[in-house]
Formats: sequence, structure tokens, C-alpha cells
Amino acid sequence: MFICAIRTLSIFLLFLTGCSTVPSAPQTPLPILPSPESAQFRSDRYNSGVYPSKGPETLNKAVWKFKTGASVVSSPSIANGALYIGSDDNRLYAIDLREGKELWRYKTFGWIQSTPLIANQWVFAPGADYQLHVVDANTGEKISGHRTSLWNYSSPTMFDSTVIFGSDDGNLYGIDINHPGRSFKHQLGGAVSSSPAVDDDGIVYVGNQSGHLIAFDPVRRTDLWRFTSEGNVFSSPSITENRVLFGSQDFNFYCLEKRSGNLIWKFITKGMVNSSPAVLDGKVFFGSSDGHLYSIDIETGKELWRFKTDGEVISSPAIAGDKVYFGSMDGRLYALGVKSGELLSVYETGAGISSSPAILNGVIYFGGEDGFIYAVH
Repeated sequence: MFICAIRTLSIFLLFLTGCSTVPSAPQTPLPILPSPESAQFRSDRYNSGVYPSKGPETLNKAVWKFKTGASVVSSPSIANGALYIGSDDNRLYAIDLREGKELWRYKTFGWIQSTPLIANQWVFAPGADYQLHVVDANTGEKISGHRTSLWNYSSPTMFDSTVIFGSDDGNLYGIDINHPGRSFKHQLGGAVSSSPAVDDDGIVYVGNQSGHLIAFDPVRRTDLWRFTSEGNVFSSPSITENRVLFGSQDFNFYCLEKRSGNLIWKFITKGMVNSSPAVLDGKVFFGSSDGHLYSIDIETGKELWRFKTDGEVISSPAIAGDKVYFGSMDGRLYALGVKSGELLSVYETGAGISSSPAILNGVIYFGGEDGFIYAVH
């Protein structure tokens, strides 16, 4: 996977933190290794999908599995020695990385399919209950809540001190946690399930369900450009120094010039492209509902390789080292060689995987539609 007039947003306590424990199944405890202090969807605010950590060599076994009460579409964020993730059981969880034990759970009035942003020891989690939840990362206690007018799939990112995310009410929200007067609410003309990317100048790039990919300047409070595809844009754009890359439900994957929004090339698949791309070394990787993961040369738009699964690929690929990892609705998590697309390893779960993996210290973490959160190496 938010708000009325930002300057007059009320901050109010809505929910209590639950305290019951869900059984976990640790097998071989992980070594104690450092984890970052902040984390978000797609690894960084460029939505690169690249993790600066070693990935697992093989996908042999689950180090631990943690059971939630419903399917897990949300993707994990890893920080402060914990994994943070939402579930369709209307809860946000913090799980100990080493043993897979519950640290805390936070109850909402709607599913959380967005991916939490962890920053400044706070967890920012948009939900289906028309709210951005702000929770203490250590205790699970609520800090504040920011209202939206509809449910929220978009995963937040942060630029300076501003948390930025979209909502199905059509707005792009920016909540400045240090300077409330700099907060913004900007109507994009269509539901926003795509998660924003932000460049070094603070320009925000995001898609909407009216088929647009928009570049928005928060300082001037204006759209710089908008590109129109022929289908809804659920895919979250990845940005490079001079390119914007994203998929559309019109079966196409697009590459735009970042400054102007002009089309450089498009690549057609045989299915909707809801998967968000990963970008590394001049190549872009993305999935399609036609069951393939694709690797495309960014400069030319030419296909380098494709890999076929037995289900739709909604999960967004994650890259660590020379491997790309992703889930399929066939219930498998795959590891491929980045250069060749060669299958290196597979891990089977009990249901489809739409969650996008996160990687740290040789372990890959993801959610399953069977309700489990997995740590695999």
C-alpha cells in the first residue's frame, strides 16, 4: 500500500496498543548484527529497491515465521533491530529480528497494506481507517493521528523533516514534523495508491489512478509536469539522476525524462504492471501480471532477459549484491542472478506473495497472503 487542511489537522488519540502474543516459530536464532535507524518502502526515497546489505546465497529455510491474523500485503521495514509491518488483521506489528518474537502490536480500525516509514524512532503507517498513524517505534504507543478522507495504500517517504504519502482521496500529503506551517495537501485528480519518490531537490514523483505520473514541487505547491498513460498507475516510480521509471495497468512500462516528463521509451508486457521497479547499474527490473520478471536496459529500452513464474508478479523486486529477489502469486520467493536472470534459488510458502521483500545481513524478510511474516536464508 490522508488528511483535511494540514494546518488545522487535529492530533488525537484513537487506539490502544494490544498486548497479546502471537506464537512464533524460531528455528536458528540470527546473530546480533546492526540494523539501520531508519527504513522505508523500496529501501530509499528514490525507490531504488537496492539494499546496501548482503542477500542470502540460497533460500533454503525459514529462520523464523510469525503468524498474523490475516493476509500480509504490506512490505517490511527494518530498523533498530526490529521488523515493522502491517497486516490485513488491522494491526501494525514490531517483530524482533533475531528470534521472530513479537515486540508489540498496535491496533487500528482498518487493514494496513502500506509499508511503514521508520524515522526519528517513530513509525508512520497509513491505513484503511482514513488515517496516518504515528507510533513510538520502541513501545508501540500512539503519538498522533493525521486524518485523510479515504483509505490509504501509499507508503510514506521522508524528505528533510516532511513525511510524504498519497491517499485514495486523491491528495498528496506532506506533514512536516518540525515545521507544521510547511505541511501541504495537494489534489492530484485521482486516487493515489502509488508511493512517492523524492529527488535531491525535493521534487516529488508519484502516480495516480487517473493514469498520470506527476512531478510536484512542494515549495511552489504546483505540478511541474504530468505524463498520461492509458491505465491506472499503482506502480511506485523509481528515479535516477535523469530518468523516471514506472509501470501502468495499460500493460506498459515507461521511461521518462525527469526534467520534462517527456517519454523516452515504453516497453509492453502481456499484463498489468503494478510491481514497482528496482534500478541498478543502468538496468531496471519489474514484474507483470503476465507472470514475468523483466530486466530492461534503461538507456535503450531493450529487454535483457525475462523470467517466467506460475503466477502474477505483483511483488516489487529487491536487489542485494548480484541477486534480485521477488515474490510471485504462485506462492514462491525467487532469487535470480542480476546479470543473467538465471534461477539461483526458490522458497515455497503456503499462498501468494504480493509483499515486497526487504534484505538485511544475509536474510530476506517478506509477508505472505497466508498471514505469515517470513525471515528466510
